[in-house]
Amino acid sequence: MFKNLSNIIWLFLGLGIFMLMSDSLRTNIVFADYYITSLKVYLFTIGAYLVLKRVLFYRLRGNINIVSLGKKSDYQNNLLIQGIVLALLGLVFVQAYGNLKSVDTLVITLLGLYYWAQIVLNSNPTIYLDDDSFSYDDYFIDKWNWADLSRIDLKNEKLKLVGLKKDFELDFDLVDEVDYHKLTQEMERDVLDGEFGKDKSSKSLVEIIESYAKNFNVPMA
Repeated sequence: MFKNLSNIIWLFLGLGIFMLMSDSLRTNIVFADYYITSLKVYLFTIGAYLVLKRVLFYRLRGNINIVSLGKKSDYQNNLLIQGIVLALLGLVFVQAYGNLKSVDTLVITLLGLYYWAQIVLNSNPTIYLDDDSFSYDDYFIDKWNWADLSRIDLKNEKLKLVGLKKDFELDFDLVDEVDYHKLTQEMERDVLDGEFGKDKSSKSLVEIIESYAKNFNVPMA
């Protein structure tokens, strides 16, 4: 998912730069307006997606186990660079086809900051475990249904899920903490008060996975 999106964005950036360099396209005001609008929509959409994604998991999924990894995403730098280049390119377009002292400048700047903030806030990959699936969230969510797993390996301080179509591997050293949220109204108040449980090791993660594996008859090694 990330690779495909990244390729599209670099092509989009290349198109913008080519347009600024091309004598024929540089006079096309309509095309420039569409380009600036598309740039704004992208910056807003990615930021909004990163916010809504967590709301959906925290508020609508019911009982869920959340594991935050103690590393930054490998995609973070690429996404931050893309955000900077997109925002700067948008400002260049505003200057070339209008006036920097305009609402467009303010909107692009705010959207760029909003995008950047969300990329930084979501920079740690997260694992979600519920009654249906194991989900890995590294900006974009990948999911393995428990019922579709053929094997789970817990060896050499590593977790490996072997699925029908794809596998997943995790080094337990990357596990930062395990937060178990039972999203009833009573527990939500505890969460807001900071009184929910945390475990600074991978022990709880292993216990949770073993429980799901037993429920779905997934072999473990």
